[in-house]
Amino acid sequence: MGNDERDKFGERKNPRVYGGSAIVGWLFLVIAVILIVQAILNVLSAYGYLPFGHIFTFLSGPSYIVAAIQGFFITSVIMTIAFAVIAIICWVGLLRLQEWAGGISLILMGLVALTMVLHLVINPGIFGSLSLVLEIISFGIAVMCCAYIAKNFKRYD
Repeated sequence: MGNDERDKFGERKNPRVYGGSAIVGWLFLVIAVILIVQAILNVLSAYGYLPFGHIFTFLSGPSYIVAAIQGFFITSVIMTIAFAVIAIICWVGLLRLQEWAGGISLILMGLVALTMVLHLVINPGIFGSLSLVLEIISFGIAVMCCAYIAKNFKRYD
């Protein structure tokens, strides 16, 4: 890399931004927006404000079990919003080719992909809804970003 001048903190003085890294960085912003929209849609549909069904329509049994499942659902929505915030942080780091952004990105996209697959398995009410489309898009982007970052991880130094 002929551009290896560093300051006293070890950061590159004039870092080169690769086209693929910039695209992956912007894809992280897209994923963040998708995750926030998905969290909002899930909350609105769960409490009956949107017409498509969600997991709460399938719940029956003692009230304490239903309340526990609803609490777990709200926790997963909060986790989705946390993933979105971390994706925004990674977006900034990837555009600056920071090593921490590359590592966090791999972990975050792996968790996003795993969460999307588990959500499809656990929640049968999602089929036929906008949330399913958002999950498929998020999963595809997450897998592509993971593959790119893993292949080009040495750039993030």
